[in-house]
Amino acid sequence: MKTTNLGALVLSAVIGCSEPEAPQVPLQTMTIGVDAVRIHEGNPYDTTRTQFADVNYAGQPVMVGNSAEDGFSRALVSLSFPDALFDGRQIENARLYVTVGQTAMSSYDNSVCGLSLPLELHANVSSRWDSDTVTWNTKPSYSAYAFTTADVSVPCGETKEYTFDIPRFELVGHPDIPIMYNGLVILSQDDDTKQFRKEQIARHGGNYQIGRAVQVDAVLSDFKAEVDYR
Repeated sequence: MKTTNLGALVLSAVIGCSEPEAPQVPLQTMTIGVDAVRIHEGNPYDTTRTQFADVNYAGQPVMVGNSAEDGFSRALVSLSFPDALFDGRQIENARLYVTVGQTAMSSYDNSVCGLSLPLELHANVSSRWDSDTVTWNTKPSYSAYAFTTADVSVPCGETKEYTFDIPRFELVGHPDIPIMYNGLVILSQDDDTKQFRKEQIARHGGNYQIGRAVQVDAVLSDFKAEVDYR
């Protein structure tokens, strides 16, 4: 007598009637707006330059770097997300494009260029800020961890475009403050001795704080950003 495997028949029927998997939504890319402004520390050891920390630099070149005379310059950057991106879509990641000008010994001596300027991007910016009013002294705090870095070097009179990848975690998934809310910060590495220019200090009589004798900066411009989403 022929026997029938009922379990196999049931399993076959279930498989045959199962719903097909939904097709993967293709990845799309959207260009979004970018706002950037310089914040400038000034030299806390020189009373003629401490006032820079209270200056708003909106509409002026966005400089990043370190200087023995003028302290740190950093860039606050915000990304503008259209409402359409939140209408049932899933944001994946983003890219920030920045054009970097000549990496010079300092803003007041552009005879030596093409120097190495290690840049870092930091997230978890603690509060919203206004590019028309923010200063070094009013800047929000941000993470000490750099989520991406780039060692930039640009010869005299030239520019180069650099791309910084922004992962989804930092962009929208950070449990504290994702980049989509309050933006990010671009700064040069604060390991000042790495860029120490002995000849520059000697030229100025050796009167400046050696720990700040980095003497490398660059102007950032043409900020652009793209977001990938499904």
